Amino acid sequence: EGYESFQLVQNADLSRIIHPDRPVTIPGSASRVLVSSIDQVRQDLVWALGIEKANSTGDVYKVEVVVRGDVVMSVSWTVLEDAPPKDREIFGSL
Repeated sequence: EGYESFQLVQNADLSRIIHPDRPVTIPGSASRVLVSSIDQVRQDLVWALGIEKANSTGDVYKVEVVVRGDVVMSVSWTVLEDAPPKDREIFGSL
């Protein structure tokens, strides 16, 4: 039990770290999405999964990123009830 937190890296470019303007623990809550370089980003400006409700070991989340052009507009997440096999990671480009 616990939580996971994340920031996004756009196109594998460490000068484009995408993060919220404050720690976000509730999916869909209002926050500004910012872009910083790796040497300027604060480690506490993250989206955090599993704090808003007690999550269980093995919970799998679907993270939805809304993009307009190359600008991230919002980030939200939900727990997948019918999750893929545990320990499976799914990667995609942003």
